[in-house]
Amino acid sequence: MWIDGVETGVQFENLMIQVLRDTGMTVHDTPASSDYGADLIIEYKGHRIAGQCKYYGKAIGVKAVQEVLGALAYYNCEAGVVFTNDTFTQQAVNLATANNVLLIDGNMLEIYFKDFSMFNSVFDGFLGLKIRTVQPQTSQEEWTINDLVIRYGVSNQTIMKNFLGNGLPYFKVGREYRFNHQDVFWWEVDTKYVPYGRNNRLLLPGYESYRVYMNNRIKDAKLDGDTDSVKRLKRAMRSHHVSRLSEKAKIKIVTYTFGGLFLLIIVRVLTMFR
Repeated sequence: MWIDGVETGVQFENLMIQVLRDTGMTVHDTPASSDYGADLIIEYKGHRIAGQCKYYGKAIGVKAVQEVLGALAYYNCEAGVVFTNDTFTQQAVNLATANNVLLIDGNMLEIYFKDFSMFNSVFDGFLGLKIRTVQPQTSQEEWTINDLVIRYGVSNQTIMKNFLGNGLPYFKVGREYRFNHQDVFWWEVDTKYVPYGRNNRLLLPGYESYRVYMNNRIKDAKLDGDTDSVKRLKRAMRSHHVSRLSEKAKIKIVTYTFGGLFLLIIVRVLTMFR
């Protein structure tokens, strides 16, 4: 994702500083030289986070994650974050996941720039602040258990047992469970399925809507002849382990493959008795 008015890494860094400050976070810029692996330091709800900003035209590799990891001790930070307008390689994702580093790519920024408060939700979840006891600022972003019963078509008890048990992010208002729709969406994308009952599993709607949305963007990029965007979008889908094929298409492929093999075996057996 190329951002209007941003042409350099410094401009991208300044943009991220201003955006994060607009969410209520305290952000300090580090020296342009000798930054010890961090472009900025974020203070949020008592936590200190070292940040790197990478404005490139290619996927960001492990080096950016290694840089921010090296800055944690120097700046007395407990976690790191890397922002990019592009995507991350799978190696970078693996290293970040194992070392408490949040990765925010261009596809996520495109969505978050439409509503800066979504950065708060992402940082809350990343820092383990999903269970909150204060009233959220915006009620229109809340779902209740009943909303999820309608969304998934399962019972209240299934939501409490199977969905919360599989990491569905929530917070509390008094004794009532509430859910931020953006947190739920990205959980659905990364989780894909939730098992329930004896042999049932539910394909989560966020996963499927993300798959369709990204496939449409890839199709549009192909029509425009934009091969770089096609590669970037495909990498983004892989980073979330989202397949371009629908579940029905996968079943058909498996069915036809095994059907073809079975037919071939039958033909071979028949020819043996001729």
